[in-house]
Amino acid sequence: MQEVVDIERLIAAFAEQFGSHPPPRLVRAPGRVNLIGEHTDYNDGFVLPMAINRAVWVAVRPRDDRQVVIHSLDFGGTASFYLHDITHDADQSWSNYVRGVAWALQEQGYRLRGMEGIIAGDVPIGAGLSSSAATEVAAAKALQVGSGFEWDEVTVALACQRAENEFVGMRCGIMDQLIAVLGQRDHALLIDCRSLAHELVALPIGVRVVVADTMKRRGLLDSEYNLRRQQCEDGVQRLRRHLPGIRALRDVSSADLARYGHILSEVVRRRCTHVVQENERVLEAVAALQAGDAVAFGRLMDASHASLRYLYEVSCRELDLTVEIARSVPGCLGARLTGAGFGGCTVNLVEERAVSEFQEIVCEVYQRQTGLAPQLYVCAASDGAGEVEWQRESSMPKQPPAPVLRQMLQWSDMPDGESTRLPSWAERERASDLAWINENQHVFWPVAQRGYERHGRGAIVVDTTQHPTGGGHPFGYFPQVMVEETGDEDTQRMVREYDPGSEMVTVFLETHDRTSTYRVAVVSRKPRR
Repeated sequence: MQEVVDIERLIAAFAEQFGSHPPPRLVRAPGRVNLIGEHTDYNDGFVLPMAINRAVWVAVRPRDDRQVVIHSLDFGGTASFYLHDITHDADQSWSNYVRGVAWALQEQGYRLRGMEGIIAGDVPIGAGLSSSAATEVAAAKALQVGSGFEWDEVTVALACQRAENEFVGMRCGIMDQLIAVLGQRDHALLIDCRSLAHELVALPIGVRVVVADTMKRRGLLDSEYNLRRQQCEDGVQRLRRHLPGIRALRDVSSADLARYGHILSEVVRRRCTHVVQENERVLEAVAALQAGDAVAFGRLMDASHASLRYLYEVSCRELDLTVEIARSVPGCLGARLTGAGFGGCTVNLVEERAVSEFQEIVCEVYQRQTGLAPQLYVCAASDGAGEVEWQRESSMPKQPPAPVLRQMLQWSDMPDGESTRLPSWAERERASDLAWINENQHVFWPVAQRGYERHGRGAIVVDTTQHPTGGGHPFGYFPQVMVEETGDEDTQRMVREYDPGSEMVTVFLETHDRTSTYRVAVVSRKPRR
């Protein structure tokens, strides 16, 4: 799963709408997937989300007045408002997330300047991956880079939550906004939704998080989300007669429910039981991750889904079917719905070796039984919101030259000058790789373009074909991931995001302008033979 927003298109749209000088700044805020801890955030409980490598992007430039003009590539509309007179726009409801954030930040005391921007995202809308919070936090970051106020993650997250609750009209907890500002690569984030204390939790090695979008859509405002929240509050009010110190279901234990649950209605007791036990599962899940026990973590995910299905009753046929199919695949350690429910996505913990088979089986069986074509994404944990540097000029061709590749196999070309002939089996393997890449250049050329735009040079060297002796030159045929010179984390993430069920193939491209030659390392992939 890679971020797929076309940055060049975003910048070009900005230039067309607002002019190219001075150039805009670029910000992003990620979506999220909640690994475990569902419907606990608004009950002051615990959650364990991770930011994902899907995001909402804004190309932004400050204005000298207090007008905000924002154009959405996804919705195809332009909205305009003044910071001293922020009102709802019923015709372009997407803009209310931007309007609400500007309103909430000013309510917090921030002095804002006007801005003009283009907004676009690749977080699926209505799938439970928090496109709304990503939009809010991206808008906040755009206003921050234009106005220059100090960026305090928790304060900004609270302002974005307030915007959604009070301006947009959707009652939500703090989790989505908080992970959008605090996410960190390769980690989930344990959040105490009462104190907002948070702790990074490293994700396990050898497993991948796969999100399955059922393509069953729901709108939270039209669902029973708000009813579930009210039922939890009703339960707290009744339990407080016997537990006077409680403020929320966070303060109630399973033992408390066993003792006093009889005073609740059957429905409210089921809702409260889910929340109380889900909080306990989150803490057990963190302990499992810290112990490196992915199997135990997966079992807790399974238990979470059963609770959401039977006690909180926020699942649906499509979600249940996806979970059942997922659990039938060898190598799937756990599966559950994620997000508010009533449609959207499941989150699945899958052994790395099984990811390709998992994707194939889930897609084929689910589509056969529902007629819907699911979307599956292998997720990588992402950093939270921030400004992104982008290169304004590029001499790299927009289309691949012909022929794209030249065979650069001489060991004497390597940095240390070593000159050793490849064994015949390796010569044949590399020749086969080269032929495959040339036939499929349209697949990997965009990767080369993005790599050049980001780094201005070749940066990634990857080979996963086994060397018979397990050794050899760093560019040779053995399991190796090497990032030249800088150890650039972004390039390492690019490597990790590729399908682990495929071989990684690396070649160097040469492109030329009038004065220089650029060697760009390109990572592509092909099915295992």
